[in-house]
Amino acid sequence: MGKIDPDHAEKIHPNDLRRVIRALEIYHTEKRKPSELNKNTEPLKYDFKIFGLKLDRNELYKNIDDRVEEMFKKSIVEEVRKLSKKKLSMTSQKALGYGEVLGYLKGEYSLEEAKELLKKNTRHFAKKQLTWFRPDSRIHWLPFNQLYTIDNVTSVKLLGE
Repeated sequence: MGKIDPDHAEKIHPNDLRRVIRALEIYHTEKRKPSELNKNTEPLKYDFKIFGLKLDRNELYKNIDDRVEEMFKKSIVEEVRKLSKKKLSMTSQKALGYGEVLGYLKGEYSLEEAKELLKKNTRHFAKKQLTWFRPDSRIHWLPFNQLYTIDNVTSVKLLGE
Protein backbone atom coordinates (compact mmCIF):
# COMPACT_ATOMS: atom_id res chain seq x y z
CA MET A 1 0.00 0.00 0.00
CA GLY A 2 2.87 2.36 0.84
CA LYS A 3 4.23 2.22 -2.73
CA ILE A 4 0.85 2.76 -4.37
CA ASP A 5 -0.46 5.58 -2.17
CA PRO A 6 1.93 6.76 0.58
CA ASP A 7 -0.49 9.50 1.76
CA HIS A 8 -3.29 7.01 2.35
CA ALA A 9 -0.94 4.37 3.77
CA GLU A 10 0.08 6.79 6.55
CA LYS A 11 -3.52 6.83 7.76
CA ILE A 12 -3.93 3.04 7.89
CA HIS A 13 -2.17 0.76 10.35
CA PRO A 14 -0.36 -1.99 8.39
CA ASN A 15 -2.16 -4.64 10.47
CA ASP A 16 -5.61 -3.22 9.61
CA LEU A 17 -6.14 -5.82 6.92
CA ARG A 18 -9.74 -4.82 6.16
CA ARG A 19 -8.81 -1.21 5.34
CA VAL A 20 -5.65 -2.17 3.45
CA ILE A 21 -7.65 -4.56 1.27
CA ARG A 22 -10.34 -1.91 0.72
CA ALA A 23 -7.71 0.64 -0.35
CA LEU A 24 -6.23 -1.86 -2.82
CA GLU A 25 -9.70 -2.64 -4.17
CA ILE A 26 -10.29 1.06 -4.77
CA TYR A 27 -6.93 1.43 -6.49
CA HIS A 28 -7.48 -1.53 -8.80
CA THR A 29 -11.13 -0.87 -9.66
CA GLU A 30 -11.11 2.94 -9.88
CA LYS A 31 -7.57 3.22 -11.28
CA ARG A 32 -7.01 6.08 -8.82
CA LYS A 33 -5.32 6.38 -5.47
CA PRO A 34 -7.70 6.23 -2.48
CA SER A 35 -6.27 9.54 -1.23
CA GLU A 36 -7.39 11.20 -4.49
CA LEU A 37 -11.00 10.08 -3.98
CA ASN A 38 -11.25 11.98 -0.71
CA LYS A 39 -10.37 15.33 -2.25
CA ASN A 40 -13.40 17.49 -2.96
CA THR A 41 -12.83 19.10 -6.34
CA GLU A 42 -16.28 20.61 -6.88
CA PRO A 43 -17.85 23.29 -4.68
CA LEU A 44 -20.85 22.12 -2.68
CA LYS A 45 -24.24 22.72 -4.29
CA TYR A 46 -26.05 23.51 -1.05
CA ASP A 47 -25.40 25.55 2.05
CA PHE A 48 -25.94 23.21 4.96
CA LYS A 49 -25.56 23.05 8.72
CA ILE A 50 -24.58 20.03 10.77
CA PHE A 51 -25.97 19.75 14.28
CA GLY A 52 -24.81 17.46 17.02
CA LEU A 53 -26.77 16.95 20.18
CA LYS A 54 -24.73 16.81 23.40
CA LEU A 55 -26.01 14.66 26.22
CA ASP A 56 -24.56 14.62 29.72
CA ARG A 57 -22.27 11.57 29.94
CA ASN A 58 -24.05 10.15 33.01
CA GLU A 59 -27.38 10.46 31.23
CA LEU A 60 -25.93 8.90 28.08
CA TYR A 61 -24.61 5.93 30.05
CA LYS A 62 -27.94 5.52 31.85
CA ASN A 63 -29.71 5.51 28.46
CA ILE A 64 -27.28 2.87 27.20
CA ASP A 65 -27.85 0.71 30.28
CA ASP A 66 -31.64 1.04 29.92
CA ARG A 67 -31.45 0.22 26.20
CA VAL A 68 -29.39 -2.93 26.83
CA GLU A 69 -31.88 -4.10 29.46
CA GLU A 70 -34.68 -3.51 26.96
CA MET A 71 -32.81 -5.52 24.29
CA PHE A 72 -32.61 -8.50 26.63
CA LYS A 73 -36.31 -8.18 27.50
CA LYS A 74 -37.13 -8.18 23.78
CA SER A 75 -35.32 -11.48 23.10
CA ILE A 76 -31.88 -10.53 21.85
CA VAL A 77 -30.74 -13.92 23.14
CA GLU A 78 -33.19 -15.75 20.88
CA GLU A 79 -32.30 -13.51 17.94
CA VAL A 80 -28.57 -14.23 18.33
CA ARG A 81 -29.31 -17.95 18.78
CA LYS A 82 -31.08 -17.95 15.38
CA LEU A 83 -28.40 -15.82 13.71
CA SER A 84 -25.61 -18.01 15.02
CA LYS A 85 -27.00 -20.90 12.96
CA LYS A 86 -26.63 -18.85 9.74
CA LYS A 87 -23.45 -18.01 7.88
CA LEU A 88 -22.87 -14.32 8.70
CA SER A 89 -20.24 -11.98 7.32
CA MET A 90 -17.34 -11.08 9.60
CA THR A 91 -18.70 -7.52 9.82
CA SER A 92 -22.11 -8.76 10.96
CA GLN A 93 -20.50 -10.87 13.64
CA LYS A 94 -18.83 -7.75 15.06
CA ALA A 95 -22.14 -5.97 15.66
CA LEU A 96 -22.67 -4.81 19.23
CA GLY A 97 -24.63 -7.42 21.11
CA TYR A 98 -23.86 -10.38 18.88
CA GLY A 99 -20.53 -11.38 20.38
CA GLU A 100 -21.57 -10.65 23.95
CA VAL A 101 -24.70 -12.78 23.69
CA LEU A 102 -22.92 -15.51 21.72
CA GLY A 103 -20.40 -15.78 24.58
CA TYR A 104 -23.32 -16.38 26.94
CA LEU A 105 -24.85 -18.98 24.61
CA LYS A 106 -21.49 -20.81 24.44
CA GLY A 107 -21.37 -20.89 28.25
CA GLU A 108 -18.35 -18.59 28.52
CA TYR A 109 -20.12 -16.39 31.08
CA SER A 110 -23.51 -15.79 32.70
CA LEU A 111 -26.42 -13.84 31.27
CA GLU A 112 -25.77 -11.03 33.76
CA GLU A 113 -22.12 -10.88 32.68
CA ALA A 114 -23.22 -10.73 29.02
CA LYS A 115 -25.46 -7.75 29.84
CA GLU A 116 -22.68 -5.93 31.68
CA LEU A 117 -20.21 -6.65 28.88
CA LEU A 118 -22.64 -5.29 26.28
CA LYS A 119 -23.23 -2.16 28.37
CA LYS A 120 -19.48 -1.60 28.72
CA ASN A 121 -18.80 -2.19 25.01
CA THR A 122 -21.66 0.11 23.99
CA ARG A 123 -20.30 2.88 26.25
CA HIS A 124 -16.87 2.45 24.63
CA PHE A 125 -18.47 2.65 21.19
CA ALA A 126 -20.35 5.84 22.15
CA LYS A 127 -17.08 7.37 23.41
CA LYS A 128 -15.36 6.48 20.11
CA GLN A 129 -18.16 8.18 18.19
CA LEU A 130 -17.84 11.34 20.30
CA THR A 131 -14.07 11.33 19.84
CA TRP A 132 -14.53 10.95 16.08
CA PHE A 133 -17.03 13.80 15.69
CA ARG A 134 -15.63 16.25 18.26
CA PRO A 135 -12.85 17.73 16.05
CA ASP A 136 -15.22 18.38 13.12
CA SER A 137 -15.53 22.18 13.19
CA ARG A 138 -18.60 22.06 10.90
CA ILE A 139 -20.71 20.55 13.67
CA HIS A 140 -22.75 22.95 15.79
CA TRP A 141 -23.18 21.23 19.16
CA LEU A 142 -26.42 21.82 21.04
CA PRO A 143 -27.26 20.59 24.52
CA PHE A 144 -29.81 17.81 24.22
CA ASN A 145 -32.97 17.98 26.24
CA GLN A 146 -36.57 17.02 25.71
CA LEU A 147 -37.48 20.53 24.51
CA TYR A 148 -35.76 20.02 21.16
CA THR A 149 -37.83 18.81 18.25
CA ILE A 150 -36.81 18.60 14.62
CA ASP A 151 -38.67 21.89 14.03
CA ASN A 152 -36.97 24.00 16.68
CA VAL A 153 -33.50 22.45 16.17
CA THR A 154 -33.53 23.54 12.51
CA SER A 155 -34.56 27.07 13.46
CA VAL A 156 -31.96 27.58 16.22
CA LYS A 157 -30.01 30.82 15.86
CA LEU A 158 -26.36 29.85 16.17
CA LEU A 159 -23.90 31.91 18.17
CA GLY A 160 -21.83 34.16 15.92
CA GLU A 161 -24.36 34.23 13.10
